[in-house]
Amino acid sequence: LLVMAGDDDEELNSAAEVYSCFRHIELLPGAKPHPGNVVESDCLATVDLPPAVFPLADSLPSEAVTEGRLSSLQLQGVLYACQRHQTLLPGGERAGFFIGDAAGVGKGRQIAAIILDSLARGRPRHLWLSVSPDLAQDARRDLLAIGCHAHVIDGCRQLDRSATAFGLAKDCREGVLFNTYACLVSGGSGASRKTRLEQLIDWCAGDSAPAKFDGCLVLDECHRAKHFLPDAKEAANSKVAAAVIELQQRLPLARVVYCSATGVSELKNLAYMTRLGLWGPSRPFASFQDFRGLLERRGLAAAEMLAAELKATGVYVARGLSFRDAEFAIVDAPLTAGDIALYDSAAALWRRIHSSLLRACSLCRVRSPGQHLRSYWSAHQRFFLQLCLSLRVPAVLAEAKRALDIGLCPVLGLQSTGEAGLHASADLQSPSGFVSVCRHVCRQFLLSHFPAVSTLTGQPETWSSGERQRLLDELEACELPAGGLDLLIDGLGGPDDVAEMTGRRSRIIRCEGRGGFRLESRYAESGDAQSVNASERQRFMAGQKLAAVISDAASTGISLHADPGCANTRRRVHVTAELPWSAEKAVQQLGRTHRSGQSSGPVYRLVCLDLAGERRFCSGVAKRLQTLGALTKADRRAALVGDLGHLNCDTGRGRAALRRLYQYTAAGRLLRGVSLPEVFDGEVSTEQEGVRRLQACLLDMDIFERLAEPSGKCRLRDGETGSVNRFLNRLLGLLVAEQACLFRYFLAACGLEPAPGFGELLPFPPMLPFPVFPSYLSSHPSPLSSHLSPQSFHPSPLSSHPSPLSSHPSPLSSHPSPLSSHPSPLSSHPSPLSSHPSPYLPTHLPYLPIHLPSSHQHSSHPSPLSSHPSPLSSHPSPLSSHPSPLSSHPSPYLLIHLPIFPSIPSVFKSCLNSSISSIPFLPV
Repeated sequence: LLVMAGDDDEELNSAAEVYSCFRHIELLPGAKPHPGNVVESDCLATVDLPPAVFPLADSLPSEAVTEGRLSSLQLQGVLYACQRHQTLLPGGERAGFFIGDAAGVGKGRQIAAIILDSLARGRPRHLWLSVSPDLAQDARRDLLAIGCHAHVIDGCRQLDRSATAFGLAKDCREGVLFNTYACLVSGGSGASRKTRLEQLIDWCAGDSAPAKFDGCLVLDECHRAKHFLPDAKEAANSKVAAAVIELQQRLPLARVVYCSATGVSELKNLAYMTRLGLWGPSRPFASFQDFRGLLERRGLAAAEMLAAELKATGVYVARGLSFRDAEFAIVDAPLTAGDIALYDSAAALWRRIHSSLLRACSLCRVRSPGQHLRSYWSAHQRFFLQLCLSLRVPAVLAEAKRALDIGLCPVLGLQSTGEAGLHASADLQSPSGFVSVCRHVCRQFLLSHFPAVSTLTGQPETWSSGERQRLLDELEACELPAGGLDLLIDGLGGPDDVAEMTGRRSRIIRCEGRGGFRLESRYAESGDAQSVNASERQRFMAGQKLAAVISDAASTGISLHADPGCANTRRRVHVTAELPWSAEKAVQQLGRTHRSGQSSGPVYRLVCLDLAGERRFCSGVAKRLQTLGALTKADRRAALVGDLGHLNCDTGRGRAALRRLYQYTAAGRLLRGVSLPEVFDGEVSTEQEGVRRLQACLLDMDIFERLAEPSGKCRLRDGETGSVNRFLNRLLGLLVAEQACLFRYFLAACGLEPAPGFGELLPFPPMLPFPVFPSYLSSHPSPLSSHLSPQSFHPSPLSSHPSPLSSHPSPLSSHPSPLSSHPSPLSSHPSPLSSHPSPYLPTHLPYLPIHLPSSHQHSSHPSPLSSHPSPLSSHPSPLSSHPSPLSSHPSPYLLIHLPIFPSIPSVFKSCLNSSISSIPFLPV
């Protein structure tokens, strides 16, 4: 354990410090390296997998290995999955394996090889679940590529067609049954028909009992099974997640493979992975609730340790393609004077709707006005999201056309299509233009959630019904832009030049020659969305269409990269016209154009409006990506591709700053240290005027409420906890100038922190919190102790300065150092690395910053540690003769360098159970 002084800002660390190159290991004779630059998070790279003992070479065709159809990286995942399946958990279920490789690494090939191994060992039936029936074609391709000619059954519908009076047809009794998660929760067509779940279980069982089925149960894109909490009400849980858990319970000996680049973005979404062996009888945690509660209290650092723990026990692998060949940039989309006027008019309309809604709820005697307000803010968010998308269109089109001009292929990514607004349009037979999705969202709210009938009399309330009609008329008169998807396709030449891969059934297109618009069905040729999207993808990859638009419906499973095996090998320019809120969807969509074996890496362009509220979308996804990196890569920074990391405002410091902003504004004061001209852009001359403007904004956002007259003061609403997410959501509803002012004030507050013992704010250095587990360090010797040369430890730059902890007796004084009883095998030989950091002690691991109050920084009391020699005290620092760069600035922050050691689950739990208050370095 090294104690050093200084700062550590995780946001300043480069990608090279987060990832390590994946090491090629020839597990089978003749195995080839993976065709692509593969990386692994640094924290996972420091942990080794257990020894490989499974005889995988007995079941795989030798040409699949020697010809590189399965790379060494993919063989590693296959081998450890098969090896893990040899283990039974204490409850009798077969242990599962989690493939957490990023998009583009080749998870489909690994799944195919796992199935091939089972087929070769006499297990004839296997179940493969994924998100779309269209991916069955990809499953067939992956199986054939490695020499597996098993019959792929295309879902339960093919089982229905093959059913006869004597049972299933022979070719459907065995093979690989490919199905979707949606099918798990659907019922039969008649009252006597079994549910699809029962049908799948019966097929797996064959002529025996379901409990004896030992084939593969592949949960591809398993993040679709999230949203399940064992202690929650049934209605609150996802039906898909409940079905997946039941399927695992009914097939206890199935060889479960969890497979997803984004298997879990939050701990609560891990409940469906029951075969990891983390909770249950005779396991480290009694229940999922215990597991979740303990890790959530420990934060991201515990999640990092969990991922490393899973790899060390052979349960989990997570590799990803390097973004070294990809480019990433944020494109600013400026707002014109017309855009600002349009936005301000829309904000004023919603402000009026809010005030009218409150009065209507009172006049109509609404029993639960809070429900109407929640519906209001939900529609408010959807409206401004669509408005921002439409305002982004000119900048997105400019990027796409620039790419086409220089011989590249643009791929435009968005989430929603606005089809609901299209079908709600009054005139679909002869449309006069593209439909405004914004207008539809607002109209739908007014018609469905604006109260106009008294709950006492059941009759229309005069003022409320009249006001609703006035608001509808004002909405129709408001100039609102058309839907972003239609504008993008039309701006790039129409459907003949743009491959559209979305889930919508119809669209409005511009009539060539005679002018005007018409409604067109996308299913006219093929009949369903999956076939249409597959056909559009083929045209794009063949070079028949040089631009593509993808939505959430096409963001999973498909490949749109520059494939050398296809005609269209132009470099891809992936423009994110609409960044999703979900981290899973963000990672999935970015991975469509970044795959193994590509001829060139993609160019990513994130288009952001010059609008303060636009930060809400970037910040939200950055936060989710940060959490996602901690849980699936053992490093919270690992999912922050490109430049997204600095956009995250929803941090502990951000939440604390927002709470102080609320407190000071409610008290009628500005934060000390904030520049008045900088925040208000020179428009405000006095502090009182600035505070009044801020209070007015927070009142419009419904975060503040006005006190009773005549005081005219305001206060923070009850229940407001300083949610950055809510603040940024509602910020979008302000005028453009008001957004800029309030957001500048928030950013200024984020750079300040309360000084100890003072109520005002002082500059605060950025820090990275990390918990320490002293019981683990004191009772378990380090596995590195036999490999470390004492001369190779990092020298402390504060070796010549008295310890700021000298006034605090250390509880560790009675515990011997875990390194003291293990002499270094190199101790008798001079270390050639004496002047360099040791390669055995990673410098990239996280630090624990500890803040010491100023009263404890200098003390004349001797330290009780002074009488106990340190195991390192006899080894002079090679840098002891060099002055410390911090000598003139004593830092009140200490950083503890904590390697993450591989351990068994029980030790992992004991680490987490260690009380943070018992750490001797933290003043209580």
